[in-house]
Amino acid sequence: DETPSQPFLPRVRMVWFFVLVTVVAITITTIRATGQEAVFRTALIFTGLFALLVGVFFGICFLVAYSMGSLERAIVGKEQRPTSPFSDGSLPPQIIPPQRVDDHV
Repeated sequence: DETPSQPFLPRVRMVWFFVLVTVVAITITTIRATGQEAVFRTALIFTGLFALLVGVFFGICFLVAYSMGSLERAIVGKEQRPTSPFSDGSLPPQIIPPQRVDDHV
């Protein structure tokens, strides 16, 4: 009664590829049919600026979190830091022991 193993990547049916291509084609056709290049150019500029500002904001958030972690690491002693079970080069204790491949055949 074992569940079958899952693939690393999900299987995607070709119909989704055709849907994506159709949506992109309709979008491009709509943009070309409008004839308002200035409006489209302005929208692209604002979209790019928004993406840039969001990236800068995320970078600042990362730097704040990183500096807080570094400050905590500097304040807390080594004996109070959490350790990894792999730090000494050995595997952690296993709850379910491994099975040999020959046992399933």
